[in-house]
Amino acid sequence: MGKRFELTNATHINEVTVGGNDRDFEHMLDDFLERMSHVDRKLSLDTQKKILRDSTADAIKSLRAKVRTSYKKHTGYAVRSVRAKTKESRSQRGTVYTTYGYRDKHLPDIHNKNIINRNGDYRVRPKPATYIGIWGDLGTKKIRGRSVLRLEWQAHKERIKKKLEEQILKLMDSGFLNK
Repeated sequence: MGKRFELTNATHINEVTVGGNDRDFEHMLDDFLERMSHVDRKLSLDTQKKILRDSTADAIKSLRAKVRTSYKKHTGYAVRSVRAKTKESRSQRGTVYTTYGYRDKHLPDIHNKNIINRNGDYRVRPKPATYIGIWGDLGTKKIRGRSVLRLEWQAHKERIKKKLEEQILKLMDSGFLNK
């Protein structure tokens, strides 16, 4: 009678039936390891970045909406500047992680028409993302922080984790099929 093994945590492989002797089981494990080597090739940095971007897309949309409702007045630049950034880990090569943030790139300088520098130019004020991302979000001595980034991340944490698992399992399945 053959041995029967069930993998309870993996939805992509429901059950594995193995023949009566250990050689068949060993052959099955060798085949499994060979297929896993194909999966490993697919997990390049670009693939990891794409998976992270896709899994956090809903959270980014929600974060933009939350910023719009939290900071209604004069914050058009700040609302557009919310994004998720995928970076390569410095401590572990080949590992990519994602962060939420506010950016000020490609925004025109905001000149304060009332204050003139020593050079005779108008003083450049901090851009809206600086106000919201640092002072408004984290807070200062006189301003209570709103923690929009942290709260949105916590609200979407389980959904992001579920999407990541689904996409990685899908990638593994395609690796198993492309033997």
